[in-house]
Amino acid sequence: MKASRRNRLLQQAVANAKKPRRELVIEQLNADGSKTVIERREWPFDDDLTIVIVGGSDDA
Repeated sequence: MKASRRNRLLQQAVANAKKPRRELVIEQLNADGSKTVIERREWPFDDDLTIVIVGGSDDA
């Protein structure tokens, strides 16, 4: 492998390591106002995303 290619790959790896990790978080909002995390995974986009699931009433 050429030194210039190796250096470029190394610079890219360092730049990627410095990027903040973004996450997709799916939460359930409980009746008492607390939240339960259902799923959390790496999110490959620039902004975080949180999905909150609000349960319905059992009185229906």
